[in-house]
Amino acid sequence: MISTNTLSTNNGNVNLYSSNHSRLAMQVIKDNQTVFSVGQDGELTATNAHITGDGTFRGEITAQSGHIGGWTIGADRLTTNDGKVMLLNKTSASGGTNTNAIQINDNNGNTVFRVAQDGTLTATKGSFAGTVEAPDGHIGGWKITAKDLRSDN
Repeated sequence: MISTNTLSTNNGNVNLYSSNHSRLAMQVIKDNQTVFSVGQDGELTATNAHITGDGTFRGEITAQSGHIGGWTIGADRLTTNDGKVMLLNKTSASGGTNTNAIQINDNNGNTVFRVAQDGTLTATKGSFAGTVEAPDGHIGGWKITAKDLRSDN
């Protein structure tokens, strides 16, 4: 069917528009819902899209779920597909505190290594080479202070 500035299939499910019609250039409709459209500016909108082959994307990509490059996308984290390494960007339930961290879990899901946003390092095992500086803390039954090392006993 041809009308002013529009070319449509007989059932009206595929529409091509001239440059004088809104911002759409092409539209596909299923069950009275637009499932695919291309705007005159090149903006692509698709429902349940599957893109195959090679491509280059420019600009912003936003996803709350899915997979990319061996990582699983979550609303507040990227996780390796085996679940052992996580990059977290989580806001507390009260909405105030962000938790940004790098975390590694063992095969049982226990955290064995974590670096928090404030630089706090937590590890279940570790070896350090070189100089270690600690103005306070505990090590091997000894208390570390800024001036000395004291027995906790």
